[in-house]
Amino acid sequence: MPILLLGFAVLILILLVGKPFAAANSRRLAKELGEHGPRLLGAIAALMLAALLAVRGAELLALPLGLAGLILLGLMPFRAKAKRRTARVRSAFLEVELDRDTGAVRGRILADPHYGTSLDALPVATLMAFLPKIDEESRDLLGAYLDRRAPGWREHAQADAAAGQGAAARAA
Repeated sequence: MPILLLGFAVLILILLVGKPFAAANSRRLAKELGEHGPRLLGAIAALMLAALLAVRGAELLALPLGLAGLILLGLMPFRAKAKRRTARVRSAFLEVELDRDTGAVRGRILADPHYGTSLDALPVATLMAFLPKIDEESRDLLGAYLDRRAPGWREHAQADAAAGQGAAARAA
């Protein structure tokens, strides 16, 4: 009889938990869960199975399964650290690295006279002065770096160029 009641309780729990998933928009649900969805669902399944095994008296099986579920949820201090996801791009003038987890951009110069210098160590005006002197691929990379570091740099560069053309026209 207790097993029948437990089975009935598990069935009601599954229906209550599953109803929002069944009614949810699958595209929105996939977007919400993102890349952590499979891990979250695996953790929930492991914890539910561990609870069922513990109630059935199989504590030796339930304990490691429950620990695995907690580790998947990130609730245990000894979980494995996720590998940093970075993208590195290299051109003739620059090497730039994007941390996909934080959005941080780092880079260094690969040409003289500033060889090895971090992009963060140079003022934005100095970096902007490199733009006309470097190849197109490096210019695109440096532009993307400057977009992150100083979002309004393009407007300043256009205003400076327009001011320079106006001054050149007045001098002629």
